[in-house]
Amino acid sequence: AIAKLAKYIWDSQKGNKQLTFTDLVKGVVKELEGAFAMIFKSVHFPNEIVATRRGSPLLIGVKTPKKLKVDYVDVEFGGIAEELPSEVDAAPSSLGALEVPKLRRSESRAFLSEDGQPQQIEYFLASDPSAVVEHTKTVLYLLDDDIANIAG
Repeated sequence: AIAKLAKYIWDSQKGNKQLTFTDLVKGVVKELEGAFAMIFKSVHFPNEIVATRRGSPLLIGVKTPKKLKVDYVDVEFGGIAEELPSEVDAAPSSLGALEVPKLRRSESRAFLSEDGQPQQIEYFLASDPSAVVEHTKTVLYLLDDDIANIAG
């Protein structure tokens, strides 16, 4: 049903060349009730993945060959920006070995190495940190109604 809703919104906005994948997902999420954690992939946006959640857990594991200089990911506010702090500590994990960076929610940056150069990144999306701990210890937690856009 959610895929059909996304197609309906896409088809109704076909004339609008400005519709981004994130905007499409926002339109879908606005119509939904209840708890969910979803990852969207589309042939119309071949190098992008959009993830969102409400009531169900969703996290993004980040794996890089070198240590990160910054820990930002493109995440949009679920609510009104003025009501939310600019930095939010990620939720504590039951796995004490995980490094949980602060997620700066008011701006987006590329993941850079300590020397300031962009680097290859692998992303792992899961509902629980135990699913990604064998691949990475850097985990970013999404909050309710957050929308994360991962573009390659």
